[in-house]
Amino acid sequence: MKYIKEAYNDEYFLNMEAGIDSNPVSIIHGNDLISSIYGTKILSIGCGTGVMEYRIKKQMPDTRIIGTDFAGTQVQKELWSKYGLEALVADGTHQPFPDESFDTCFTSNVLEHVPDPRGVIEESIRLTKHVAIHLIPINLNMPDHIHFFKFGDIDNEYKTQDADIDLKVVADDVTACLKPRLPRIEYELQISCPRDGSSDYGDMKFPVTRPDRPDGLMPCFLIKFYKYGKCADSALTGNTMKKILIVTYLERHLRKMLPIIKELEKHSDIELKVMLLTPDEWKLAESQGIKYSKFDDYATKERRADFDLEWGLEPLVNAIDMEKPDLFVAIEVNYILRNAVRHCKSMGIKTLIVQHGTPNKYSLHCFAPFEADCFAAWGDFTREFLVGNGVAPERIVVTGGPVFDKTVSLKPDKSQIYAELGIGPEIKKTIVFTTQGQGAGFRPSIEEIESGIIETVKAASQYRDVLLLFQAHPGQNVEDIQKVADKADHSSARVIKYHDTESLMAVSDGVITFFSTTAIDALILRKPLLLINLTDDREFFPFVPMGAAFGAYTKKEIMPAFRKLIESPEELKDGREKAIPYMVYKTDGKSLERVLNLIEKSLKE
Repeated sequence: MKYIKEAYNDEYFLNMEAGIDSNPVSIIHGNDLISSIYGTKILSIGCGTGVMEYRIKKQMPDTRIIGTDFAGTQVQKELWSKYGLEALVADGTHQPFPDESFDTCFTSNVLEHVPDPRGVIEESIRLTKHVAIHLIPINLNMPDHIHFFKFGDIDNEYKTQDADIDLKVVADDVTACLKPRLPRIEYELQISCPRDGSSDYGDMKFPVTRPDRPDGLMPCFLIKFYKYGKCADSALTGNTMKKILIVTYLERHLRKMLPIIKELEKHSDIELKVMLLTPDEWKLAESQGIKYSKFDDYATKERRADFDLEWGLEPLVNAIDMEKPDLFVAIEVNYILRNAVRHCKSMGIKTLIVQHGTPNKYSLHCFAPFEADCFAAWGDFTREFLVGNGVAPERIVVTGGPVFDKTVSLKPDKSQIYAELGIGPEIKKTIVFTTQGQGAGFRPSIEEIESGIIETVKAASQYRDVLLLFQAHPGQNVEDIQKVADKADHSSARVIKYHDTESLMAVSDGVITFFSTTAIDALILRKPLLLINLTDDREFFPFVPMGAAFGAYTKKEIMPAFRKLIESPEELKDGREKAIPYMVYKTDGKSLERVLNLIEKSLKE
């Protein structure tokens, strides 16, 4: 049949509406559709009279359902008003909504009427955050149908014409085309109102009979496209979705949150909101395919700079008010995050803080007083620090650090990295010095950083077959560090900014740093470690007293400590094996899993 838009007039919709609420087939289809709907914001494409949407709303009163239909006749609009449906006129392949505006998008007995069924399917997937559902009659020859569907070998056994669309071919092709962008997309097929005896229809009567419906039944395909894969319990049903708001304000903080964010994105029962402050974070999120909101999206005033924490408090509080998350997740708190935690507490929102850096007395303000519900700590070192500074032990859960899970499993190709860096066979050992800028309490100072670099270059120059590589901190310029290193006579050290610090350390023969958390990576990688601390505070890490690292506390001590790093690395083996679990709990690669379990527990409480 030729598609004729004018056929969908007032008379058509009056006939459609008459008696539909008592039609047993409609009731069966509606129940099957409702059992597949997920979330609280629903879009019905091709809503017709609005009676199906009304039925859904009665059974799921907490949902907001928006309907669209291309016709928009006067009778339709009156019926939309009668059923209390929020609806507008729009083409099924071009809906006026941004991407992922809805938890569920569906069509019910629509695709057989439209010229481009595949276009409607793709549009529904664009608009959903979780699942797109389509209810389609199986090869039913009705006067207003312009397409007739089968699925592979599944067809209407009483068909009066051949199907012109194989839904399996369409579904396979749609998912294959979207896989590069949506790697977890998949679909599931269900038969609604089947004839095979698998459903008990009780005392239902099916009075409507036709040659292709001799028993009155009307089997339909119920195909569900799961945008990010099926939910863990394989049932995306009910209104059980939870919302999580994750906030970071520096690019390096976002990097440490990325494993958590990427795993949470896989959970169709979670609505994830990621809120980022700086352009560097936005760029990183885009490179990783992470959906995010800017602080600016919730602001009423313009920021004064890219990094404007004082300005950031107002949009952060606005975001909490607007989004009303079930759980707020952030790293160790500062001024705006501490106030955000307090605001969440006033609203009854759970809060979880995930460890980002190693605590010390200069960063104490980031850790205590602790006002959130729970702190996910790397290990006992952090737990003891927190308890010693007044944090209730029951609020601390030792999980290990998800950021270190990658380090545990690293097996980089040494020859490939050496080739990338132009390191020749004359080099027998490489030592990686991971630099850093001033940290909390201005420790180390600029002078201490420069002295540590210069004296280490002098020490390395005593070994012709040892290459000293300075791996620049993300916040530092290679040129600035190179200028400092060149102050040492006969410097052969190189300053680089390699794209993967952990892999670089993994192929090295030793690691040097000041107070960087790369020291922990070095331990996990079982690399000899030298800590340079020229401040008046002896220990930021406990590694030297534990025998897990060599230490240099004056400029004169750097040369002999470097010599030990090269010539006696085996001295550190026993101490290192004690220090690793003390700092990061377990090196089993399951820290991320433990943090996710903690998040799940927080959502259930």
